[in-house]
Amino acid sequence: MSKVLNIMKQIVRKKQIAKNKEVFLVRDAREKEFFIVDDAYMNGFAKICGVYATAVYFALCRHSGKDQMCYPSIDLIMDKLNMSRGSVVKALKILEWHKIILIDKIKGQPNVYTLTNKRHWIKLKHMGYGYICKGEAKNVK
Repeated sequence: MSKVLNIMKQIVRKKQIAKNKEVFLVRDAREKEFFIVDDAYMNGFAKICGVYATAVYFALCRHSGKDQMCYPSIDLIMDKLNMSRGSVVKALKILEWHKIILIDKIKGQPNVYTLTNKRHWIKLKHMGYGYICKGEAKNVK
């Protein structure tokens, strides 16, 4: 029944437009781009890894394809997020330490970042107020 009503409304609207001889078409010109972030990241890892690592992870998610790989330069990440080189590098180390991403470094080439499946992620046990993995990430080379 509602399908018939919708069709009738469309017919009436078309007749009104034809009668007024004014056709005004509204077209959505926005690009429909989006990226997906796993809920598991937002439900626990974002708090553990911190705001800078989360921003970098979002940038990597945005640049990754269906194969979950991307290769934005550190300079591009710095520019997109308005972060210092040190902050980006530290954030990448945190994400790599938790196995949220894998980093393939090839001399003379941009790094290749692979977003891993959440079943491979390493989550530290909460060890009190304010504890995050940043201190651990300093030891990762």
